[in-house]
Amino acid sequence: MPSFLAVLGRWLDRAEKTLVVFLVGGIVLLVFSGALSRYVFSYSIAWSEELARYFFLWGALFGAAAACRFGQHGGIPLLVDRFPPKLQRAVEVLVIVGMLSFLGYLTWQSWEATARAFASGQTSLTTKIPIWVVNAGMFAAFALSILRTIQGFLRGAYRIDQPVVE
Repeated sequence: MPSFLAVLGRWLDRAEKTLVVFLVGGIVLLVFSGALSRYVFSYSIAWSEELARYFFLWGALFGAAAACRFGQHGGIPLLVDRFPPKLQRAVEVLVIVGMLSFLGYLTWQSWEATARAFASGQTSLTTKIPIWVVNAGMFAAFALSILRTIQGFLRGAYRIDQPVVE
């Protein structure tokens, strides 16, 4: 019987992929329909550009979180490869600590921005979406990036000598 964490991990994987596919597909449809309506029908769909912008933001951030699971963010292995194996592992741990610190800061800042936007009641101009919803998406993506970075580190995805890619 699979453990609770394994089931939760598979569910999170599917939800993450589904969300990113939905957002990228939404971007394509929104931009295409906006351009088609503007140039073919001489009618502008004002909200399509704004919604596509939010989808792009969320898609990029949730896609980055997915990449953290496999350690697929840029690095400089050419430099680290010249170190002895024990020092390589120390650098890998140092990189993870730096990533988690930076992601923690971004998560905290996006939480603060979400709280401020919620308190102000600010909405977007054309779609009237509350700005706190946009910021909450960023908060969720950064928090997920922290989880995925830890998960990737524990799986060995950040090992320079043995990268894990599925």
